[in-house]
Amino acid sequence: EAGLYDDPAFLDHLKQAVESLCTAPAWDLNSVVPPLIRNPSGALLRALTTLEDGESWLVKPNQVKSNLWTPGVKLGVRPGTPTFTTELFGPVLGIVRANSISQAIAIANRTPYGLTAGIHTLDPKEVAEWIQKIRAGNLYVNRTITGAIVGRQPFGGTKASTVGNGLKAGGPLYLMPLIQPIRVQDHPTPPDNRNVYINHLKEWATSMTTRQNRASIQGQSNQYWLKPREYLALVIGSDADPEIAETAAQIAAKVIPVEFVWLIQPKSDLLRTVQRIIPDAKSVSLADITNAIGNSRCEAIRWIGTPSQTILTVASHHQTAIFCQPLGEHALWELPRWMREISLSATTHRFGNISMGFTP
Repeated sequence: EAGLYDDPAFLDHLKQAVESLCTAPAWDLNSVVPPLIRNPSGALLRALTTLEDGESWLVKPNQVKSNLWTPGVKLGVRPGTPTFTTELFGPVLGIVRANSISQAIAIANRTPYGLTAGIHTLDPKEVAEWIQKIRAGNLYVNRTITGAIVGRQPFGGTKASTVGNGLKAGGPLYLMPLIQPIRVQDHPTPPDNRNVYINHLKEWATSMTTRQNRASIQGQSNQYWLKPREYLALVIGSDADPEIAETAAQIAAKVIPVEFVWLIQPKSDLLRTVQRIIPDAKSVSLADITNAIGNSRCEAIRWIGTPSQTILTVASHHQTAIFCQPLGEHALWELPRWMREISLSATTHRFGNISMGFTP
């Protein structure tokens, strides 16, 4: 934030801290910054040797040997520049100035990645806002943002930092892709059965969106929960079973909110049925869906029916997840198509005093 960025004392402390790090071969027990696995090249070499427009060195990195570099710190990094948008596996830190915590969150969320994120603050309001708005899979408060322990901090991200089902390693849903679910369409779904199914999803969604403590450790809080996927679209294909399509619309209306509801060239009676449930539902073409994916209007799609290979290829190119599996009877199989997992690990002590920290 600007209050720290503009403080010469903070920059001086940061400069001294970075320059104090011992850069040495891995067999030197004093080494904090060991060698890279290979000589830097491409984006990393550029980041270590080149300043982009508006950037300056707070600490300039130096090459000790071919693959051994002292760490560097760049000031004046701007969103959209190579330093900001590139995942740099090397000892260089870019610092962006933000006017407020809200602007800082918005800047961070502009990156295509979303694996881990961290914040250091003792303001409970800032922590609450950050947890609510930051878009990453593993969240860390007042601690490092590496070192997730399976079971304690189930590990996995969102956006470009995920693939396939995106379920977290070591989390309670990790084995879900290995099971064969009972499909909803294998059974008749009259209104009374559909209501039972929707209520089943509601109950589990309420339970899974409530933060669960993953471990009882003094000085550290570890929590896990689900939250609705951002920019999620419900697409009802032209080949969708009308009963299943109506059930999916009920999920979007009553259980998990979605950003868009699109029906691909539906029959008029199905369109009217869905629009009674979700008035904003629209009839679209396959080209409309392709354009929406290409323009990044949606980041995930719950697809009812079978998407074409063209759609799957476009979605893969633009890193848009498409969940086209049949509706599953159990919520633990179905909800992850509409929601994503969050892991939170927070240090709750200050200088060893477990009563002086913030517990999310």
